[in-house]
Amino acid sequence: MPGWTSALLLLLPSCLALHTREPVPPPVTSRNNPTEHWLNVRVNHFDASNTDTFPMRFYYNDEFGGPNVVILVGGEWSISAAWTQAGLAHELAGLVGAGVFYTEHRYYGQTRPSKNASVVLVGCSYAGSMATWMRLAYPHLVDAAFSDSGPLHAQEDFPGKNQTRTTTPLDLATFFWFGITESFAYLVQYATPGQIPSACAVLSDTSVGAVQRLANWISVQPWTQPCIETRYSEIVLDHTNTSYNSPQAVMRLWTYQTCVEYGWYQTTSSSRQPFLSTVPLDYFHQMCKDFFSNLSLNGPGMGRDESLGSRFACELGSRWMESAKSYRLMKMMIMI
Repeated sequence: MPGWTSALLLLLPSCLALHTREPVPPPVTSRNNPTEHWLNVRVNHFDASNTDTFPMRFYYNDEFGGPNVVILVGGEWSISAAWTQAGLAHELAGLVGAGVFYTEHRYYGQTRPSKNASVVLVGCSYAGSMATWMRLAYPHLVDAAFSDSGPLHAQEDFPGKNQTRTTTPLDLATFFWFGITESFAYLVQYATPGQIPSACAVLSDTSVGAVQRLANWISVQPWTQPCIETRYSEIVLDHTNTSYNSPQAVMRLWTYQTCVEYGWYQTTSSSRQPFLSTVPLDYFHQMCKDFFSNLSLNGPGMGRDESLGSRFACELGSRWMESAKSYRLMKMMIMI
């Protein structure tokens, strides 16, 4: 509801600055004495196999208790009852008839889940070696170790440091698909007002060469940070994680549908595009095979062309959700 959205946003500005202690509460105006409670909360919300919990502290003031709830989110400080007795959250609760909750952030105040916390060591190069050796030597103290480029064996002749990786055709297609062509597709499909002219200004800057113009624009896109992933093997690894909480879970689900139902692969097979043949159809066929084992590429929907019938509106080349023309079309359909 718009009203609630505005109310929640109003709660944020006073808490955005970095504090190490609770902001000073205003003078108490409530006639009620809030009560202190503890709620068992999962330690890890992203691992279904981990059932460990810890007690999270919160205060509750039911002075205006009704069907609604106002939650004041605690920051990096120990919470106190006074903020449920005065201030913006308390005033909002009075306006909408709500109970006021004030939750305490884990690890701050008395909310301390560290009693049964895991210990993970992270290091790179020599520090990564030490992290690994610590886990091997003291597995009862260290639950996991992550080592980035940490050598594990002492040796005088160490040529591996200067070796380079061989780039395969799949790696090349990965670079162009995930880094270049998808950046343009994303711009066309999701651009907000001003983004396309801004991109065109960078891409048409004649003060630098064509390749540098492209690099200047591509390198600032959020999905190319900190760099473009060109290793096809890493793409496969990311997209074979079957957890619903995987960072690529949505992309994996959509890829499955394109593999067995729709196709719609955005290849570079057309002569009306500037990327030559860097992302061929075979790249997506290979992706389907590597993402999903024992998969048939000839899905029941592939190649199907049906008559849509009545009350359908299709528009190309515009942001239809914001288009006056689209609005008129939808209104006319409803009236038919």
